[in-house]
Amino acid sequence: MPNSLTQLHTLGLTGQEIRCHGQDALQIVSNCCDIEENACPQLLYHLINHPQYREAFKAVKTLTKQIGEQAELNSELLASRRQINQLLAFHWGLKKSDYKPDLLAGWLAWAIIKCSFKAIIGIILLADLFLKCIFCYLFIN
Repeated sequence: MPNSLTQLHTLGLTGQEIRCHGQDALQIVSNCCDIEENACPQLLYHLINHPQYREAFKAVKTLTKQIGEQAELNSELLASRRQINQLLAFHWGLKKSDYKPDLLAGWLAWAIIKCSFKAIIGIILLADLFLKCIFCYLFIN
């Protein structure tokens, strides 16, 4: 922790910043040193440090890409990086608030649900057709 104006310069502050705000910064640092550790707020947890972040992000991105292809929309229009991160932070409880992520509210939610529903129906129809083919093959031949 810096305790002199010279040490502020070694941190990369410019001369102008040190002249204007140096004494205030040193006062804040000295006040913070007096605070007990249990009175300090919790450290911030970055979303990208979550152990499942990469896999979850890729899964959501792949899903939105599939939905975008079905709806003939750009996948970035359906879910930007910020919106996917917002959804993952909400899912893992990293941000405490009463808001719903963009992907769970408004027209985006309806578009995703509608396209997902069509995809699920398509999968069911394909599975049904597949089962009929297997049935015919096993019992007719």
